[in-house]
Amino acid sequence: MGLQVSDEILDTTVAPELSKLKVCGARIIRRGPNQFARYQILTMFGQKKYKKHVHALLVVYFRRVDFAREEYNLGCKRLRTYISKLPHNNSQTRFYRLALCHFETCLLHLHAANTSSKAIAKSLTQPVSEDADEKSLRQLANRVRHFDEDIYDPKKGKLTGNNGIAPVWITNTSLKSEKTELSFVKLREILVTVESECKEMCEILLEKQQLCVHNIRTNSR
Repeated sequence: MGLQVSDEILDTTVAPELSKLKVCGARIIRRGPNQFARYQILTMFGQKKYKKHVHALLVVYFRRVDFAREEYNLGCKRLRTYISKLPHNNSQTRFYRLALCHFETCLLHLHAANTSSKAIAKSLTQPVSEDADEKSLRQLANRVRHFDEDIYDPKKGKLTGNNGIAPVWITNTSLKSEKTELSFVKLREILVTVESECKEMCEILLEKQQLCVHNIRTNSR
């Protein structure tokens, strides 16, 4: 038997609703080919197909997507470790805190990737929209970035009275804040989608380069 602490201690000194956490609702994403490295190679040795500002945004996009998946998977592993010790030992909260740190970082990188993607679309005069899941992602990332706003109101010059333990916390099925929630299923779907988009961008660039080489060879005959 391990050390057991009270629900109150868990919920008031570590994170809200921690005493209710019983399972790991996050599934690891299997790592595929490194699309960031692939993009680097294609742009390094191929024809330059993007304007300078678009290229810069693409570099940020690819890098952030890669980091987001890595942090998500690390969060899954740490959370599994914490859950594996339950119900006989709920005191190993360091694994929970590490998991939360990784998930918070995932949110920040993924939101930055989405911001870069939308900036690229705007520069190409393409329509830009935000669905409900992307909105939840943005709101959670903002809670991590602007935690100070949750505990202190500069206009009133006093504490807000809101939860000050953690801007975001983990539940059995989601990441949650005072006003927002994003399920692990939806978060994973977003990550899989952006990784697929990275692959598609590389494929488009590769096709253009292959067509360019073909045209050069054809014209040189």
